Amino acid sequence: MCSLGCLLGSEKIGLLDTSTYITALSGSTWAVAPWISIGLPLKTFNQYILDCVAKAFTDVTDEEELLLFQAAIVKALYKQAKTPVDLYGALLGNRLLAALGDKRHMTYISEQAEKIKDGKYPYPIYTAVDGNEDIIENPMWYEFTPHEIGACNSTTHIPTWAYGRKFKEGKSVNNAPEKSLSYQMGTYGSAFAANVKTIKEELAKVLGHEDLIESIATSIEGERPLDFYAKVPNFTYKMNTGKPEPKEQLFVDAGLDFNNPVTPVVYPERKADILIICDASADRIGDELKKTCDYMKRNNLAFPEINFDVIGKKAMHVFKDKNNPYVPTVLYFPRISDPALLQNYQHNHPQSTKYNILQDFDLDHETNNGFAKTIHFQYEPQDAERVIRQMEFNVRANQEKIIKTFKWVIDNK
Repeated sequence: MCSLGCLLGSEKIGLLDTSTYITALSGSTWAVAPWISIGLPLKTFNQYILDCVAKAFTDVTDEEELLLFQAAIVKALYKQAKTPVDLYGALLGNRLLAALGDKRHMTYISEQAEKIKDGKYPYPIYTAVDGNEDIIENPMWYEFTPHEIGACNSTTHIPTWAYGRKFKEGKSVNNAPEKSLSYQMGTYGSAFAANVKTIKEELAKVLGHEDLIESIATSIEGERPLDFYAKVPNFTYKMNTGKPEPKEQLFVDAGLDFNNPVTPVVYPERKADILIICDASADRIGDELKKTCDYMKRNNLAFPEINFDVIGKKAMHVFKDKNNPYVPTVLYFPRISDPALLQNYQHNHPQSTKYNILQDFDLDHETNNGFAKTIHFQYEPQDAERVIRQMEFNVRANQEKIIKTFKWVIDNK
């Protein structure tokens, strides 16, 4: 819903039409992928999402259950590995792709290539990370586009329509169908697949006693208590990479590494001049941006210095390097409510009543303590509307600053 709000705000001020790429992870893929695949205008899609989140995503009618069963038969025929992500993704697709009717579980990311070819949308890039148990730090990021799938900083990719086939020595050895968009959304949002190391870190945040918790189960910290990962054939199997290659690859929610999907657009092949980050992460605002900075430093990638003393105090922050035009400029939108900004906007736009719904609303509080917690999948219509409107407002109210920043980047290139 935060991502949808940012898209709506960006469209209204012309920002969306200037964007080359749109990258997404976790729940943001649940906004971007259905928007493109269903093909509704954003304003119409907004109401569609409000209707979707008002229903429990686990409620399934008899007709919908039959569609789920038919999708499961296809996987069984090709003897594809199954994990809880299969059911999770199927339930997400059942709700979020309902507009596609009986085709909701037979819709694929590769089909988006046709929808984006005329430039109607920014180029979509969905992300996940390597979920192998022996990788507990610095996991490899993978990109999933309408055309190909592979590691973000690798030249080894496969056509998206081949995702789900078995490979050996770089060649497919069967004709299994592409993994469905439903399954992909389950993969991207598989935050339940946290390994023991991540769980220990989260417990330490809540309970304290870091030393005690650190000493517990250190030998199994890479293991995942829940097999909530996508398990697919490894397309680099036996490609003579110099190391043992498993037959199957595991993918998990990229947010388990860090929650800002900048990775696909910071390497030289796609290096962006401006990064617009909509950060809907829970917990303390700025924590995920710190992890993003750490990733950039580890990989020797350009990124501006971030002043974390001001993070979360305004609805938009601009970070840039005035001495180096090759460092990307960052426009950072945290998921907060700024009463002063709202009051100023309404004073200057007295005819606009659209954002009256945001009076006395605190998105930060609701994210960590109220109805917008990560584990909540069902919303009252007015609550969902507030989340979407808040991020839409945060973009619209900063229109002049955004334009000024763009002009600065253009003048300094």
